[in-house]
Amino acid sequence: MKHWIVTYCIFIIPLLTFGQSVKKNSWVVSHHAKLQFVGSIGFLSGGFGYESASNRLQYDFFYGYVPEKFGGVAIHSVTGKLTWIIISEQLKKELRIDPLTTGFLVNYTFGKQYFLFKTPNYPSFYYGFPTAAHFGILIGSSIKKNKLGLYYELRTHVKDLASYVTNTRTLDFVDILNIAIGARIELRKTKRNN
Repeated sequence: MKHWIVTYCIFIIPLLTFGQSVKKNSWVVSHHAKLQFVGSIGFLSGGFGYESASNRLQYDFFYGYVPEKFGGVAIHSVTGKLTWIIISEQLKKELRIDPLTTGFLVNYTFGKQYFLFKTPNYPSFYYGFPTAAHFGILIGSSIKKNKLGLYYELRTHVKDLASYVTNTRTLDFVDILNIAIGARIELRKTKRNN
């Protein structure tokens, strides 16, 4: 039931407010919506986001879903992501490319089989990291034409990076990477300051 409430908050509330005056409620209406395929936050995830006044930072909120046939059980999660656009080029009036972006994310997975602090049936700190919360870093790029855009990101979780650093003989660097491919649609204009 919890994940349906989260879904409602993430998708329905911004859509209901989109029809209202942007000037009157500009803090409520998101700047963009995104749909993403894979990338460690769900087999398919969607959400909305905001851009900073400088247009160099993007704040995104996602709801992710993994079907039972891919995860063994149906998995529901929410993610907060901060992306910093390091390099951006306006090629034409309607075409922009961001060749280098980076950032971090925090992901929370719902379910009784996941824990945040206390591990059921195991002593405290038996597991080094919680299984319900994941912290990750990312690097990628994006392209946008008019209101539509595409992006990709390479990501890794902090726990995977820690495992790699302590197990370089058994893990290859590519073993800890995830790739995300997504699409973005602009919901309202933001003035870009390059």
